[in-house]
Amino acid sequence: MKQKDKRRVELAAVQGAYLIPTLAVMHISDGPRKDYWEKRLGPMFRHCTEKMAKAYEMGLYLGFGTDCAAGDFCYDNGIEFRFRRENCGMKDLDILLQCTRNNAVIAGIEDRVGMIRKGMSADLILVDGKPDLDIRCMYHRPKLVMKRGKIVRRM
Repeated sequence: MKQKDKRRVELAAVQGAYLIPTLAVMHISDGPRKDYWEKRLGPMFRHCTEKMAKAYEMGLYLGFGTDCAAGDFCYDNGIEFRFRRENCGMKDLDILLQCTRNNAVIAGIEDRVGMIRKGMSADLILVDGKPDLDIRCMYHRPKLVMKRGKIVRRM
C-alpha cells in the first residue's frame, strides 16, 4: 500500500476523528481581480475538491462548514452546498445530512439536535423545495428562520 493511501485509511480508522472540509472560502466572484484570484485559488480549489470527492467516495464521515462570515456572499448563495454537489459529486441527501445530523454527532450533541424528532431542540429553516431531493433549493436564502420554536426572521 502506498504511503498516501495508508494515511487515508488511518484517518478513516481513527475513532472520533472527523473531516469538516470547507470550499466556500475559495469562491471566486466576478470582478476586476477575478483573474488574479483564479490564478491564486484555482489550483488549491481543484486539489481540495478532488480530495473531498475521494474522502466522500471512501465513506469518511464528513461534517459541514463554510468559514464564511455572517452575511457573506457564501451564505446568500449556498456556495458550500453548490461546490459539494457540483464539484465533489456528492448526493443531495448526503450533503443535507452533513450539515445537520453529522455536525451534531461531531459536536457531541446528537442527543439534542441534528434531527427533527420529538424531544429534540431544533433551529429550523423553511426553503422553497425539498433539499433531500434537490439541494439546489439551498442555493437561496430561506423563506423563514425559526430558533427554539419561534420565528426569528421571515424573508
